[in-house]
Amino acid sequence: MWSARAKLSLRSQAPNFNFFLHRSNFVSYDWNQPEYKNQLINSLNLEFGHPKWGKIDANYEVLSNYAYFKNVLREKNEIAEELIVAPTQFEGTINYLKIRLAQNLGFWKFSLINTVQYQNVDQTSEEGGFQVVNVPEWIGRSSLTFSSQLFDKALYLQTGVTAQYFTNYYADRYSGPIGEFVAQNHTLIGEFPRIDFFVNAKVQQTRIFFKYEHINSDRTGYNFYSAPFTPYRDSIIRFGIVWNFFQ
Repeated sequence: MWSARAKLSLRSQAPNFNFFLHRSNFVSYDWNQPEYKNQLINSLNLEFGHPKWGKIDANYEVLSNYAYFKNVLREKNEIAEELIVAPTQFEGTINYLKIRLAQNLGFWKFSLINTVQYQNVDQTSEEGGFQVVNVPEWIGRSSLTFSSQLFDKALYLQTGVTAQYFTNYYADRYSGPIGEFVAQNHTLIGEFPRIDFFVNAKVQQTRIFFKYEHINSDRTGYNFYSAPFTPYRDSIIRFGIVWNFFQ
């Protein structure tokens, strides 16, 4: 049975306290700005789905007075290894569109679980062409699994592979001194696949799991990052046993 749902949200909320006041022995991290306005967030959400064929979720947001932390470069065209932060409030309007398709397709003992998301940001640039909100245009995740009861249902086995991918974008950096993410426009990350292989098994009250993460790490040029200047982990094997003494 097909289903549909719509939701409209109008919000006015103050930026978090870090934007108004922060005290530090580092001069660049010391500010007091009580004049910040409330952020206005208007959003429209639409859902349309079917239990078998999946669900489409569309969300459109209009942001005004958006408050964010900005990565400030000391000199023009400099790639900032040193993270200097300045709290900023964007005076323009930001339009953000997100459309997500999620589905779980089953055939015999196989399942194909897909999630695909498209994102688009329409915004006027700040002085110098700085883009405030940066997101990957496409994000994808897909899992192919095989699940079965074996040996007269004495063993439950599930195994498969998972692949993830997102297009490149100017991802926010993390600032340790203030514990916030910071917008930047100088370093791109993305455009590399991540593939995992996993096995889950259960025998009576004992569960066994095995996962080989990022098995393709040596084939993508070692140019994979979870954030600017923060490499994503290499391939790794995780395994374990969970044994419940009582059922």
